[in-house]
Amino acid sequence: KRICWARAHGLDKFFWSLIVDRHAFMGATDSFFNSIGLVGDGEYNNEPVPAGTASGFNARRPSYWAFKLLAEHVDTNLAASLGPLAWTNDSTRWGYAYQRRTDGRRAFVLWTAGGAQDLTVSVTGTGVRVVDLVKADEAGTPLDSRRAAAQAGQVTLTVGDNPLLVVEE
Repeated sequence: KRICWARAHGLDKFFWSLIVDRHAFMGATDSFFNSIGLVGDGEYNNEPVPAGTASGFNARRPSYWAFKLLAEHVDTNLAASLGPLAWTNDSTRWGYAYQRRTDGRRAFVLWTAGGAQDLTVSVTGTGVRVVDLVKADEAGTPLDSRRAAAQAGQVTLTVGDNPLLVVEE
């Protein structure tokens, strides 16, 4: 959400300063900042140990996989930002469009606040791939990925708080 909103409002660089947790931030082993990285240090705050690992050291959090997918589909070197969708109101619904530089297909990132809403995007082609950016297993495999067919050049999706990556097929 932060990357998409900021990019649409003029931010052209995102610095990955918090990709790894802080370690005993300001001397506190229970600091919030010890648990906000995309990759865990496995040291503090009783974090769960991901399945298939011996410790939480270098454990990739769900947000890591969301950032990875965003980087693969909407990063500035791969896609041009087309800005917010017409129905974006910055209070209950957000939608941002990007056009991939290699093939011209578009990708969208959508989310809502205050409950699920049906949102419609105009698309080219027969459908889209929809991925919930929050739901992934420890290996980064999306747990909610599906195809949605287009009807008369549009796709309507039920969108909630979890951002969805929607890519034209």
